[in-house]
Amino acid sequence: MGEHVWTSLRRPVAVALLGGALLATVAGCSIGSAPQPTPAPTGTTVVDPTTPSDAPSAAPSVSASASSAVPSDAATPVSSASSTPIAKPVRAVQPFITSADWDAAAATLQVGAVVPGVVEQGGTCTVTATSGGVSRTVTAQASATAQATGCEPLRIPGSQLSAGRWKVVVVYASARSGGTSAPRTVTVTL
Repeated sequence: MGEHVWTSLRRPVAVALLGGALLATVAGCSIGSAPQPTPAPTGTTVVDPTTPSDAPSAAPSVSASASSAVPSDAATPVSSASSTPIAKPVRAVQPFITSADWDAAAATLQVGAVVPGVVEQGGTCTVTATSGGVSRTVTAQASATAQATGCEPLRIPGSQLSAGRWKVVVVYASARSGGTSAPRTVTVTL
């Protein structure tokens, strides 16, 4: 009877050891952080190996470009970020008209302005003079100084104007800054 007890004890112990080993193996697979998917490189097509395909495949494949010959029912396009650069927002500035005068001797309307706090090259200054329903515009390159960006006196010939009151506005524009001045009124005498 002693041998029968030993045999009946061995079976539960063996099952317990085998079950414990199996549990440890399964538990070992889930210990730690879960694996994270690796994103596909931009512009590639990834073939999902779990999706059925008409043609048998030994292993999943990754094509070098989206135009490669990959069965359309097995391909999953990967979205990619736009390659168009994102434009930086333009900083709002306000040009200040330093002079707006009618020069009777030269018969020109002259307007000068400065863009305080902006020191940059590549901007433009546009002067628009308006009277009634008539507008005249002149544009020139701005020039940077040590403390600001200036709009050298821009001139509108008297031949393009009529006598009377003209409202003058300066617009400064660059890749980084832009804005409009407060209006000034100039009286043109011809």
